[in-house]
Amino acid sequence: MTSWFLLSLSAPFLWAFSNVIDSAARRHFVKSDLAMSWLASLTRLPIIPLFFWWGGFQVPALGTVLWLILAGLLWTLPFILYYKSLAFEETSRVVLFLEFLPMLTMVIAYGFIGEKLTLIQGLAFVVILLGNVLAAFRRGIGRWHFSKAFALMMLANLGWALGDVLFKKHAAGFDNFFVPAAFYAMGMFLFALMFCVHPKVLRSMTHPFRGLPSRAWKLIILDEATGLLGTFAFAYALTLGPASLTAVLTGIQPIAAFLISLVLARTIPEITREEVTKSALSFKGIAFVLVAIGLWMLS
Repeated sequence: MTSWFLLSLSAPFLWAFSNVIDSAARRHFVKSDLAMSWLASLTRLPIIPLFFWWGGFQVPALGTVLWLILAGLLWTLPFILYYKSLAFEETSRVVLFLEFLPMLTMVIAYGFIGEKLTLIQGLAFVVILLGNVLAAFRRGIGRWHFSKAFALMMLANLGWALGDVLFKKHAAGFDNFFVPAAFYAMGMFLFALMFCVHPKVLRSMTHPFRGLPSRAWKLIILDEATGLLGTFAFAYALTLGPASLTAVLTGIQPIAAFLISLVLARTIPEITREEVTKSALSFKGIAFVLVAIGLWMLS
């Protein structure tokens, strides 16, 4: 129980750390959403042999493999919208928008694979959506405005949710989580591979990374490493404890991102400083509470 709890708790903190560094890298060093997404896809390659090693290699039907690979590809494409959002919005707000993903996944699973949707889950949908809408409001110079990142992240969540539902549907016939996850990771890596088939296209992906200072590469490597560690921690936690409670614990990711941003901004100048005005803290605080309540209702 202790191992499950620590792993479940470490995943959102690792992901939040990665979110904060993502924002710094995108805003100050690699100013290309497509190139950043390509790199994120490329780093999924090490996951494939590790997951096969943990789960044992199985040879499923070709159709199942193709659906899992498609699910992985669908899961990777929304990163373009995610990085675009980080280019102009606070990290903690973007992460709050991410918290709508579990609910959207449930709704799509209800429509596509016939999962039951209870009244309490329907209420959770409304509560989490309300929390996301509140997080999208911020005060500009003399007036309030609605964050453009909200629409981008809702589209991103839709892509991630479709990928998750496809994975859930076609992973059911396997003996463990890791083997279908390996095929899923193949789909994620396929996105990067598609840009490697032609030298000119590959150069367009690598060009934004050329001439980066060593400081930038240290941040990028740290970013990708912590993101992958978070994925491993979450995946392993799923095998040790209840999936619903494991997912609910990831709800602390927005507040973790906020706190990590405040701490790292003191030592890393590229980290975007979070708004700490009374109005900003009030809106984000209420939004976080609503999202946390909604995720708790889902458990």
